[in-house]
Amino acid sequence: MTKPESNEDDQYIRQHLEELLNLAIAISIPENFPDFISKKIKSIRYELEEINNNSINFVATNEIKTISETINDYIKFIERIEKINIEKLDPLEKLSILEESSKFSSKIFSQTSPFNQMAKVLASDIVSNKIDSNLEITEKILASAKQLSTNELTKKQSKFFQDEADKHSTQSIQWKNYSIALLIITCTLAVAGIAMAFCPQLHPKDTYQLIQIVTGKIILIAISIYTLGVCIKNYQAHKHNEILNSHRENALSAASALIDLIEEPNQKDAVLLQVANVVFSIQDTGYTKPTSSEVDVMKSVVDLLAKQIAKDK
Repeated sequence: MTKPESNEDDQYIRQHLEELLNLAIAISIPENFPDFISKKIKSIRYELEEINNNSINFVATNEIKTISETINDYIKFIERIEKINIEKLDPLEKLSILEESSKFSSKIFSQTSPFNQMAKVLASDIVSNKIDSNLEITEKILASAKQLSTNELTKKQSKFFQDEADKHSTQSIQWKNYSIALLIITCTLAVAGIAMAFCPQLHPKDTYQLIQIVTGKIILIAISIYTLGVCIKNYQAHKHNEILNSHRENALSAASALIDLIEEPNQKDAVLLQVANVVFSIQDTGYTKPTSSEVDVMKSVVDLLAKQIAKDK
């Protein structure tokens, strides 16, 4: 990128713009103005600060003249409202000042875009040159950072799955105890119901009492059996999650150890893909079985990861 040739007038205009910029930024102090215009002035000031001195040298003279005129008008606006006690103005006068500052905000935003874009281009050129001159060092740093982040991630997730396995283990024990207690209660109710048949004192005196006793027994035993089923189901669910998270924790721990030993990126990707297969798949633990829809979703996730790894290579 080469600097365009400019005559003395052109150079004067560019220097004049720099002076105007410095003055406009210096007098644009939002703290000195009420809140209802300070935000607008702050946004204008931000746009002016974004104009880079280097970018001024690469923007057309007519655009510099236009922004110079706008900045001149803006400086006059700031100097004028500095002398006004805005808090004492009526609502319409305040609204007028707010609208005027909004117009400056929109106008300066549109006129500074060539300068800001050129500043970004110049900055990107400088950055790309630095990266190109240190490409080999940069790649090594990125590779080390990637390996470190991968190891840290696997260790962190391994600890997460371990904590989850412990939590589900505790809950499965609780539901197991509930199930045993309800099983004892159900068996007790059943035995008590049978024993009543051999106790003459408890025999019903008429058909109405017989219906009441039979109905009560059925309801009690049905509720007990239903509650027992819920407890067993919760026990199986937590036991399933305990085993599943334990498998994931073991896979991530093994992967973390292997990644430290493997140097080839392709081999590391293969290990990580296998770990992803374990983490995202829902295995049959013997307590619950995954549905076909769950298996299809997890398979799609693993296939997507495999395609991404192949694409990166």
